[in-house]
Amino acid sequence: MTKFNNPNLINHKFNEGFTLIELLVVLLIVGILSAIAVPIYLQQIQKAKLVEQKVYTASCLRVQPANYEGSETIAGEENAQVEEGIFSKTNKYTVNASLYKSQNPEEFIQAVVCCVASSQKEGLPSYAQALVYTNTSEVISTTCDRVASIKP
Repeated sequence: MTKFNNPNLINHKFNEGFTLIELLVVLLIVGILSAIAVPIYLQQIQKAKLVEQKVYTASCLRVQPANYEGSETIAGEENAQVEEGIFSKTNKYTVNASLYKSQNPEEFIQAVVCCVASSQKEGLPSYAQALVYTNTSEVISTTCDRVASIKP
């Protein structure tokens, strides 16, 4: 007897596959997992947007200490009371470095190097970070808006 004439083999062929209920259960599970994963993914994108400008200001500040301690200027600028120069420019941010120096050697804060990442596109935040040089040869890293709160 040949295999093709076996009635169990023919019936078995029609019993294979998924039922509509099984497919709906799988779609329901995929939908639930998507409903959980999409908000988390969108949250991570927002966090990445908030960190980007901090990376630019941090790289700007990394360059400044060696240049300031060697010549008391910021990278690529001449010695002045207030100096400002473009550190880098991307399609999203322009990073400016500014130097503010005290004319009075008695003051606690002798110099402030401030790097600002200014947003070029609407909806992206800007950020400013500073290095503060004190008369005790201490260097303090802080945000630019908190420089005035540094006390001896």
